[in-house]
Amino acid sequence: INWDEPNPSKAFGLSRQDMKTFLGTNRDIQILELRKRLKGSASLAQCAEWMRNGLNIQKTFSAAKKWNLPPEKLIRYLGGYVGCAQYGGMSSLGSALRFWEDYLTAAEATGYLLHRENVLLPRNLGAAHDEATKKHRAQLEREWAAQRQAEQAEREHQARLAEERYDERRLKLEKKYGFAMSGYVIRAPLGKDEILAEARKLQHCVGGYADRHIQGKTTILFMRKVKKPDEPWL
Repeated sequence: INWDEPNPSKAFGLSRQDMKTFLGTNRDIQILELRKRLKGSASLAQCAEWMRNGLNIQKTFSAAKKWNLPPEKLIRYLGGYVGCAQYGGMSSLGSALRFWEDYLTAAEATGYLLHRENVLLPRNLGAAHDEATKKHRAQLEREWAAQRQAEQAEREHQARLAEERYDERRLKLEKKYGFAMSGYVIRAPLGKDEILAEARKLQHCVGGYADRHIQGKTTILFMRKVKKPDEPWL
């Protein structure tokens, strides 16, 4: 804008007709910014309509640059899906852009050939979106399942190592705390399974501490009858 120019049309760099058109809009300065960034390829009236339809200039131009698309081509493509009742939420160019980018995220993750324009800008965006996101969800579920399986295997491996190391610790516990008196004995558990069996038999919470005991983070001792040292009692 030339703030020193007294003539409004010249100040905004518009023809008299474009100035008249602009004054007939909500006079949002972004209309002029959009037209300038499109290098005048779209009419002022068209730019005003796109802005009314919720175009986000910065996000749209960034997306066009990322995917090597002419901005006007992307805007017109997205405009074809504004008001699409079948795929809710596409009430504006902004929501259509988010829907398209959601499709691209899923498509890119599942190996779509997005350098092809008919894949980048599918004829039926709704159907393409649903198919791509379905594949993406299935892929993520497989990855999550594999991750959970790997984590479980690692936990089991660490548990086995802890059990193997526990034998040495159990002997130290027996030496330090084990004793018998008046028909009763105090001893260390043989392992995790015995602690869990104790919890089930006596219906208390000691089982929740089994791993911590085996790992040396806490200490559990059993009190048993001397005549029945392997039977849970207290």
